[in-house]
Amino acid sequence: MTWRGLWHRRTALWLVAFLFIGSGAMRLASDTGAARPSDVTRLVSVNSAHSGAATTECTPPEDATATFRTLNFRQLELEKRETALAERISAMAFAEQEIARNLAALKSAEAALMETMTLAENAADADLDQLTTVYENMKPKDAAPLFEKMPHEF
Repeated sequence: MTWRGLWHRRTALWLVAFLFIGSGAMRLASDTGAARPSDVTRLVSVNSAHSGAATTECTPPEDATATFRTLNFRQLELEKRETALAERISAMAFAEQEIARNLAALKSAEAALMETMTLAENAADADLDQLTTVYENMKPKDAAPLFEKMPHEF
């Protein structure tokens, strides 16, 4: 690098440093600089003089108080609704369990009924087969009066 390039860099750094020092000197000389402790105490004394006495209470405006009351009332209502919904959900879960239990009992009763009906049908078929065998083995002379007394549906 040449001496001329180094000279321009150093000149720029010195110029920036000079501007910072000048800005700081101007702020110290004027009252537009950073807040000093004397400024803070002056502001506190002005505020306490305007309020009459230094109070630590802050009273919100009436409309804000009414809004807070309304919000609290709504929150209580929502909590009540939430409790009612939780109870309702619990009751529905219990009802679902009861329905599932009753459905299982109904299915087992239906299966038992189907088994009984199948058994009855098989027994009736067996009785009819046995009766047919008895009539086949009878002499026609003895079977004819029995067939006449028998209902036509049979």
